[in-house]
Amino acid sequence: MVYVEALSKVLPVILLFLLGAFLNKLHFIRSEAIQDMKKLVLNVTLPAILFLAFSRVSLEARHLLIVGAVFSACVVTLPADRLIRSLAHIKSPLLSYADDAFKAGMMGYAIFGGFLTTPVILSILLGILANRASVMPPLNAWPVSAAALKTVEMVSGLTTPQELALFVGGLKFK
Repeated sequence: MVYVEALSKVLPVILLFLLGAFLNKLHFIRSEAIQDMKKLVLNVTLPAILFLAFSRVSLEARHLLIVGAVFSACVVTLPADRLIRSLAHIKSPLLSYADDAFKAGMMGYAIFGGFLTTPVILSILLGILANRASVMPPLNAWPVSAAALKTVEMVSGLTTPQELALFVGGLKFK
């Protein structure tokens, strides 16, 4: 029973991945559209999901230890990645996508794009501010702001399928 439950959690992602691969074989998504989808994810859907997540999370000072540990792990593993792959003679087209996603998604946008000006960082900061100011319950109670928050939720729901489409869209199947 545990395996069926675990599969039910993973199966939607696997099915989305397979759908993306199938659509890629059909050349359903043009490369120009992939670029537009990247902009949509980075500037709209991902910030939406991050705002909601940080506005609803229970924040505690001890969570800063996790932030520090993850940041430290990123700083250590980022330069070690290429070294390990070259020493192990690992050459895979998939690793370059993972490497680019890691550098850009976890570290690059924050460092090279201007830390406080990126939509991702702004949405996290706004989410934390909304959380600490306890404005979410009153916003959910007023119909107009509740509708706006529902819109943000709907937009955030587009993030996972878009990210998978971007990943698969970048792969070249023979």
